[in-house]
Order: sequence, then C-alpha cells, then structure tokens
Amino acid sequence: MKHTWMVTAILLAIFLLTQVLGIYAISHSMQVETLPDGSVNVNYPDTAVGERPEMEGMDSFLFILMSIGIGTGLLLLLIKIKKFQFWKIFFFLAVWMSVTILLGVFINPDIALAIGFILAVAKLYSRNIFLLNLTEVFMYSGIAVLFAPLIEVQYMAILLVIIAIYDMIAVWKSKHMVTMAKEMTKNNIFAGFTIPYSGKKISVKLNKNQEVGKEKAKTTVAILGGGDVAFPLLFSGSVINYLVKVMGVPKNIAFLETLIIPLAVMTFLLLLFRLAKKDRFYPAMPFVSAGAFIGFGLILAINMLI
Repeated sequence: MKHTWMVTAILLAIFLLTQVLGIYAISHSMQVETLPDGSVNVNYPDTAVGERPEMEGMDSFLFILMSIGIGTGLLLLLIKIKKFQFWKIFFFLAVWMSVTILLGVFINPDIALAIGFILAVAKLYSRNIFLLNLTEVFMYSGIAVLFAPLIEVQYMAILLVIIAIYDMIAVWKSKHMVTMAKEMTKNNIFAGFTIPYSGKKISVKLNKNQEVGKEKAKTTVAILGGGDVAFPLLFSGSVINYLVKVMGVPKNIAFLETLIIPLAVMTFLLLLFRLAKKDRFYPAMPFVSAGAFIGFGLILAINMLI
C-alpha cells in the first residue's frame, strides 16, 4: 500500500468530487435543442472570460497535444535554470482563468472573476492544504467546461492512450515527471492534489521541507497529478456530449450515466494505490485510461439494453 488508507480515501474522494462537479458544470451550461428533423443540437454559452477557441475535432486534439509538449518542455527548462517566477506567472493566470470559468457557470461573471483572483493568489502563497486542494477542484472543473465541448469522444479516447504511454515513459524511463512533481511541490506550483501526512496524522499545511513520496522525510506528501484528474474529466465531458447529441439521451439522464466513468476510474486508482509500494513513483494514466474506457463501455452497454 503506497499510502495509509485514510490518505488514499481522501485523495480518491477529492478526485471524485472534482469529476462530479466538472461533469455537472458541463451539463448545467449545456443548451440542448431538438431540431424539426429530430436531430439534436448542443450549444454552450460563452465562458465568464470570453469565447471558447474556435476549433473542433482534430484541431482540438492537436492543440492539446502541442500544449502538453510545449508546457512540459518550458517547465523542464525553467527547472533547469531555476527561474520559477516565470512559471508562477503563467500558473497564476491559468488558475485564475480556469476557476473563473467554473464559477461563472453558476454565478455572475464579475463576481466569479474576483473570487477566481483571490483563489489564484491563495494557490501561490498559501500552504493550507484545504485551500490548495479546493482550488485544484475548481481549476480542473473549469478546464473541463472550457475544453470538453471542443473535442469529440473518439479523439479523447486516442488522447488517453497517447497520454498513458507518455506517462509510463516520463515516470519509468526519462523520470522527468518525477523531477517536475518534486520541484513544483517545493515551489508551491504543483498542479494536482497534495496530502502531507506523518504516520496516521494528516498535516494541515504543506511545508517546503516536505518531500514528495519520501517515507524517510519528516512528513510524506501524497500526490495525484493534475493530468490524472483533468484527462478523465475531459473524456467524461466528451462522453456526455456524445450521449446527448448523437445518442439522444436526455441531459439529466446523460449526466447520471456519465458518472459511471469517474467511479470506474476511481476503482482503478484504488487498485494502483493498493498495489503500489512506498518510496516509488508510478504512472497513473494507464490505470486512469483503462478505467475510463471500461466506464464508457458500461455506458454504451446500458444504452443498448434500454
């Protein structure tokens, strides 16, 4: 067992909360129209920070792939030259915008912008674990609201396979993913969930002397990377679009059916944490992708039987 049962349960609970919130935000902002010929048209209003990028299909797929490659390369360069202030600026803007997008689905855009700014500042300067993880929950849900309507389910499936392979290489072969996780955690710019603990006691604050995954350190930091949260949520977003637009499933039913995916992914993450050993790093995306595909398969089977 990589972490204690309590820490594992907290990580999985935060993961599930993010998935449910993100899927609900997507369905809440979804505008469904049945056309005279019986086909279904799905539209989304502009976000609280403006219009979405005008792209779809392969363009969205390539955009996400290029963004991952450029972002990873830039971060590794900044880690090498120790210029984290540049990454902090980018990170601050990304948190601010994504949190604003999520909150803007439910409240006035101006209020959402102000709250997003406050949470983005807290993300950079606070080491309170509750605030750090709450901001992450909002951030990934906002990313899903922004990008999920832009990419079809088949492209997201391909992306999950590619990211799973990349994750194995980055963790087991090149190990640059491990380097990034450690450096980002130390500098309070880690994208993902973090739970510091010592023995059976959960720490309230994340301190700079805490080291990711090291049992011999005074306090161990359990993490779940941002990609392990964002990619299954984007996949779920593409699935709910598919269910409503292509299969004609009512929006509220599609929301409930789509929840099968995060439940399946959570089960596979639990399996990973159960099999993993202490003081070792493991790629989570192969487990995440497997859970997402099985969840989608169950959804399709349910709709075939109905």
